[in-house]
Amino acid sequence: MPRLLRSEGSPYTEVVLREHAELGVCLTIESAASWFGNASTGELVRGAQSPGFDWVKVCSQCIYDHRVGGITFGSNGVCSYCRQVDELSAVYGTGSAAGEGKLEERLQQIRSDGRGRPFDCIIGVSGGTDSSYLIRMATRQWGLRPLAVHYDNTWNTATASQNIAEVLSTYQVPLYTYVVSHLQADRIFRAFFLIGVPELDASTDLGYAYTLRKVASQYRVRHILEGHSFTTEGISPLTNNYFDGKYIESVVNEAARNDLIGSNPKVAPANEYPLMTLARFLGHAAFRKAKFTRPLWFMDYTKEAAKEVLARESGWRDYGGHHLENRMTAFFHSLYMPRKFGVDFRNQSLSAACRQGILSREEAWARFCEDNEVRKFSLTIPSTGRTIRYRPYLVKEEKVLLQAFESQDTTACLQAMCDTLESCIDPDEKVEVSKLATFDLEYMFLKVRSKSVGETSDLVIRCKECNEPNEYAVDLEKIDIEIEDEDYIIEITNDIKVEMRYPSYTNIMTEDLDTQNMDGALNMVASCISAVHTSDERMDCNTVDQSEILEFLGSMTAHQLKDVADFVHNMPALEHDIVFQCRKCETVNELTLKGLSDFF
Repeated sequence: MPRLLRSEGSPYTEVVLREHAELGVCLTIESAASWFGNASTGELVRGAQSPGFDWVKVCSQCIYDHRVGGITFGSNGVCSYCRQVDELSAVYGTGSAAGEGKLEERLQQIRSDGRGRPFDCIIGVSGGTDSSYLIRMATRQWGLRPLAVHYDNTWNTATASQNIAEVLSTYQVPLYTYVVSHLQADRIFRAFFLIGVPELDASTDLGYAYTLRKVASQYRVRHILEGHSFTTEGISPLTNNYFDGKYIESVVNEAARNDLIGSNPKVAPANEYPLMTLARFLGHAAFRKAKFTRPLWFMDYTKEAAKEVLARESGWRDYGGHHLENRMTAFFHSLYMPRKFGVDFRNQSLSAACRQGILSREEAWARFCEDNEVRKFSLTIPSTGRTIRYRPYLVKEEKVLLQAFESQDTTACLQAMCDTLESCIDPDEKVEVSKLATFDLEYMFLKVRSKSVGETSDLVIRCKECNEPNEYAVDLEKIDIEIEDEDYIIEITNDIKVEMRYPSYTNIMTEDLDTQNMDGALNMVASCISAVHTSDERMDCNTVDQSEILEFLGSMTAHQLKDVADFVHNMPALEHDIVFQCRKCETVNELTLKGLSDFF
């Protein structure tokens, strides 16, 4: 039985102490004025995500709670991580005149050490806010000559890649990119996923760390600037950090021994991956001695202000949230860790927002207690103009799609697309996908696919002049369907009119609509007739047998049938004009992509 415990100085009158199978002890409020009570002592608040108990102990300044690894609470209820932020702010003079002075001293040293060399510092770039803003400050404000370094694990989003290009072009900064073999990177990710260990994205962090040092050594640059801000990103719990490249090798080798990832002669062994092993770390620290500086630690910095100036000056685009510039990192933060290991990294940035005064603790806690679902997006159904919410498709859904597309069976492909959309559209929207127009289906699938796999589709198009294959990347975010104001009522005679509708997915699946033959073309037209109007009444064709509608079409003149058929022929479709210059003969090619199949 739970026993009552009275605590002197506690803002609460009664607290129940009870046993919990996993955590040993947890605290439950019997009576409290509110979730957030007296901030002068440790606080207890309702924990919506806490399995097995209703209340958790939360810091009186941020929303870190007792489940965070390595956390301790002072007598005033402030957690050890908030105290660490205060200590860092005091040491670096964050946002103060003293901080600006300390930063200027570092910058003077960087300029001095870089004299006579092409670059005076290295800046790692990802297309995200912090690194992009650091490029801007280094060139526009500090008079530095940086070399941008990007570590590409082949899972970048199109938005991130475009941001890198736009930012570096605007601020005239050269780029060094290290692109990992996608076979090797995917093999490592697969090994971590199937072995089932938490550090899925560790190879990216370690590869990036090693690449920065390697490039600095190659170009004899003594300073590396990092775009990290403890004020906006928070302090990572000690239990979240791991730093040893040998660990990556051991996980991959274990997966290989258990025949989980197979063997591929095209894939280099794990020890050839650019990992920051302990030996490499010590070698760079002892002999090459590149100095790391985090300028944002000294500055009064907010992401919102940085995003605004980057967008205005360079066309930088927001990629939707913290760590969403890379698809694997987004999967790691949004799904893998929260769903598999119960670790929700959102508390770091939310706690940082509390400390900055951007969010109240109540607001931050409410957001944190929301289920960390897959991020929702919105699109507008072309034929109806209705805006709906949807999520990206999952791996299991992508597998079904790939199997359908590989079969090259039109019916199987349409069924897979429809099933995928049914799953991805928010159930609260109550959308009947099977009744939508076929171009609605194609457009919606294109949008879902762009958020699931990537915002670009890489095509190989042959030159019209020399037949040379050329690579062309289509930005799927720019694809749209224009619905013109079309008359859905077509006059057949003075007394008879037909009311038209666009063919639906159901029509395609249940009827012979092969437009390559006469019967199929007539069936298509017949399926698009919604009603027949006379001077006296409207006859709904949904209740009329298809044979009667075909007989009605057979009674028309060629001119009348053409008017009806033109509605179907001219119905909206996915279209996109592209222009490219052949890499071989330099002929300028212009063509129009039309229909979903042209985009992949």
